[in-house]
Amino acid sequence: MANWIGGTDGYIGIAFENEDTGVLNYGYIHMTTGSPDGYPAQWLEYAYDKTGAAITIP
Repeated sequence: MANWIGGTDGYIGIAFENEDTGVLNYGYIHMTTGSPDGYPAQWLEYAYDKTGAAITIP
């Protein structure tokens, strides 16, 4: 997590099991952190593909 300290804008990849479909879904979270200590951290957006297909980060 040291890469997120100091003011960063980036993406975190996620994977989770969709309880409705039982399929593993892939996605991302777009996040920023403040400088110099990484706070505040903020989620800007998120996306995932509910079919289980791979997803491309913009």
